Amino acid sequence: MSSITALQSLRHSVPPLIAGLAAYGIALSSCREMIFRDSDTYWHIVAGQWMLAHHAVLHRDIYSFTANGAPWVTHEWLAEIIMAWVYDVAGWSGLVALCALLSGLTLYLLAAHLGRFLGSGAVAALTFFAAFSLLVVLLARPHLLALPIVELWTAELILARAQLRRPGWWLLSFMLLWANLHGSFLLGLALTAAFGLETLIAEPADWRKTCLGWGGFGIAATLVAMITPNFPDGFLLPFRFVGMNTMFSIINEWRSPNFQRVDPLEYGLLAFMLFGFARGLKLPVFRLLLLLGLVYSAFQHIRNEILVGLLGPLLIAAPLGRHLAALPVRLAAMSKFRTAVIELPIILLIGGVFTAELVHDPVHRHDDRMTPGAALNHVPDNLRRLPVLNDLGFAGYLIFNGVKPFIDGRADMYGGEFLKTYYDAESANSPVLQRVLKQYDIAWTMMPPTSPVVAVLDASPDWIRLYSDDFAVVQVRKSINPAP
Repeated sequence: MSSITALQSLRHSVPPLIAGLAAYGIALSSCREMIFRDSDTYWHIVAGQWMLAHHAVLHRDIYSFTANGAPWVTHEWLAEIIMAWVYDVAGWSGLVALCALLSGLTLYLLAAHLGRFLGSGAVAALTFFAAFSLLVVLLARPHLLALPIVELWTAELILARAQLRRPGWWLLSFMLLWANLHGSFLLGLALTAAFGLETLIAEPADWRKTCLGWGGFGIAATLVAMITPNFPDGFLLPFRFVGMNTMFSIINEWRSPNFQRVDPLEYGLLAFMLFGFARGLKLPVFRLLLLLGLVYSAFQHIRNEILVGLLGPLLIAAPLGRHLAALPVRLAAMSKFRTAVIELPIILLIGGVFTAELVHDPVHRHDDRMTPGAALNHVPDNLRRLPVLNDLGFAGYLIFNGVKPFIDGRADMYGGEFLKTYYDAESANSPVLQRVLKQYDIAWTMMPPTSPVVAVLDASPDWIRLYSDDFAVVQVRKSINPAP
């Protein structure tokens, strides 16, 4: 390899390398605690451990006492198995490393694909926005395993459009993986249909070619997405969420963004508007509609902000590159191998340094609003086996420790009506709370100190406090003997 070629390859490698390694290092260090700010991580691990132990996929609930035996569509079964295996092998540090690796890989791929259309400055700015959007969903949960596939799928669709061809058949293997990792695979099918329609509108004279190419690929992708242990329920599950409006007000990730706090979506949109108006950027109508659709979905549910941060830059990359007249010279086919020869040692060296730090200072879980360890330690074994009314945020930790909760994060399994009942009871709607306590023969509760339920039961002569700290309060019926 000549020195000139090596320098050219390295120049094109710099933005992806910086993005990927920076994301990996930051996730391993300053973000290691925020990765576990969701209690669902606990029950995902437990479910994966069961499936590993029994060599089967769960199809019914075995973890709660209110829905015990009910049908449960484990549409994230493969991700749960991976998470459980990583936890069993390397503990919490292993899960941090996995999340860091996935985050780094996602941003590396994004920067590399943006570099096909844009110069280094624009790539850096858009990747920076994507990185901040990623922080919103940087959790040890199945969706993170799907993010690299989301980026790769969208990028290949956009490259296929730019090169006037259909997507490569090799992409179907990633749809097979995606459909078994996370329910967001439906987004991939929707994007395929959208770009196929864009091609049909832009090139009406070649409608036969478009229908055969994009239409055939779309049909194949749909069929591949059905190859799961949960078909047809797993394929139809994303559609069921549309009708469950109740859970949107209960579960944080389904709520709308709060712009009273610092939010990457807010500043990203403001920056895009400033640049667009100041520099006269124009987007093709179809791309603009797709971008507005992503923004609308993010305004509806905070969990969708990552779609704006990750897919938004890909949607505008080609028109922005033309607008800036900054299309980079593409590397020759052989230079992909040459680039890898340069990148791999750098990745191994710097990534190894970050990983060594994690090994030297492993991750430990401590009491927090998702991990009421001290509170549960004060609950005797005989009481743990009795029905509990728990805060949704404590559910994963209860399952992780063998306690069957009243409710947990599997909203699709419980259904909207049950979620509404829980929400009313947890909000201390007195008639509903009393009905729930009686109907389910609740023996004890575990709630945050600020929960209205705690205040109601403190005022009741039938309940006493067993334990309380900054994160949880355990209350027991006076008629129950909490002694071991």
